[in-house]
Amino acid sequence: MNLKEIPIKEVTIRENHRVKVEDTNIHELMSSIKQHGLQQAIGVTGKPGDYTLVFGSRRLIACTKLGLKSIHANVMGELEAKQFLIINLTENIQRENPSFAEMGRTIEQLKKLGLDIKQVAARIGIEPRKCSDILDTYTRLPSSHRGKVKFGGKGRTTAVGEISAGVAMKVVSLKKQLNLSDPTCRSLLDNLGKKDLPPSHLSNLALLMDSGFKFEDALKKVADYQVCRPTLVAARGIIQQLMTKHNCTMDVLFQKIVFGQIPPIPKPDFIKLGK
Repeated sequence: MNLKEIPIKEVTIRENHRVKVEDTNIHELMSSIKQHGLQQAIGVTGKPGDYTLVFGSRRLIACTKLGLKSIHANVMGELEAKQFLIINLTENIQRENPSFAEMGRTIEQLKKLGLDIKQVAARIGIEPRKCSDILDTYTRLPSSHRGKVKFGGKGRTTAVGEISAGVAMKVVSLKKQLNLSDPTCRSLLDNLGKKDLPPSHLSNLALLMDSGFKFEDALKKVADYQVCRPTLVAARGIIQQLMTKHNCTMDVLFQKIVFGQIPPIPKPDFIKLGK
């Protein structure tokens, strides 16, 4: 690293280094810098006129707000900066109880730095499948909902306004499986933070909402209808009658319908054709 004084205006902040000024101790840091000067240099990579911040976003923001024109910086090579970021991200996420949003953001950043899912999973100490599921859910969720998702656990229940990670993953999966519209997914996420709904009812609820029902109206029909797949939706009573008649489970009944061994079940008229 090469320690030097560089113009603040030449430093670009990476998206993953942006912080909410109101959520930090920026004003305390500004007071300290004003009284004692900057005690620790920031880290950047790049060349004169085009530097990119590697670490020290709060220090950079504080100095900018103080009206300083230059700042002490460790100028790092690209490889050195990449190694630093990987180590720093890994250490930060290994602290106790990271949030879903922090975990998803870190996995995404480590992937962008060139690590594959297995390497990321090994560094942060989780199974590759879980790592992949978190990343997929995080990247597909609207940014406005990422902070509402909470990891579950023994004795852990979600509060009003929160969404369990399992439910969020199910909604993301349903979006792909049922080709749900973005408004339906957003409405689902908004309302699932207020209602305690079993994950097994989500597909029914999602398809009903995507057919034009509002959440509360769809919720009233959830107990009455079963969605086996987008093309197989039927009243639970009809399905139960057919299961009894053919002496089979729902899965076997589904297979018999798919392979034409028994007539298809008429789709309820409130489900849009072609969905």
